[in-house]
Amino acid sequence: MKKKTLFALVLFPFLSTFGQRDYIPTPDDVIRFYKTTTLVVLDQNPMAEFNLIATDVMKNDWNLTPYDFISYSDFETKRMDGKYSFLMINQVRFDKDKTGTKYNFLSLLLGGNEKIVSNMPDLFPFPLSYAGVDEDTYSYKIAVVLRFMQNHVEFIKTHPDLIKENVFKHYNDNMGEIHDKILYLLPEELNKDVNTEGKIKKVYPYKFKLVSKEEIEQAIKD
Repeated sequence: MKKKTLFALVLFPFLSTFGQRDYIPTPDDVIRFYKTTTLVVLDQNPMAEFNLIATDVMKNDWNLTPYDFISYSDFETKRMDGKYSFLMINQVRFDKDKTGTKYNFLSLLLGGNEKIVSNMPDLFPFPLSYAGVDEDTYSYKIAVVLRFMQNHVEFIKTHPDLIKENVFKHYNDNMGEIHDKILYLLPEELNKDVNTEGKIKKVYPYKFKLVSKEEIEQAIKD
């Protein structure tokens, strides 16, 4: 029997972050997405981990649409074409955030006639990290994020009534289902209040394991 594992994916409040984005996809956006070819926008650094991981994951796991890979300069040309969708990492800053903090998001954008990239319809803005941090703080998670992205798009395709401002309420409402899984946690990402097994058990009385990035990466591969 396969071991059920749940990963702590992000370093800041995942679900609340979504609530701050202006754009809410529509059922028509989702339908249009399935008619596109998805272009993965590669990092300008040819040795970037994102390029290597995305190439591998798209080959092994992507099944929603035809896909290809392009450079950022090609993206600037092709993004005005509605027959394409785009998978890329971009930086996001929230207007209401007075600190001006920027984040790296993995986005699934729809091409069209939007002149500004930030106004392009985004079916799945997933927070990866704070901007400016090393790639290795999030690169090992990209494979599982892309799988979740596909699952989510499939979910809202079959449940268009749940496409609304807080679409992720569904996941919160069903959070109890995670308790039969093993929660993987990175010690270096834990606050001092919950950085030992004893402290964690006081707030999370279910199965968990303190692991390394390499263990999480291997679990994703397995």
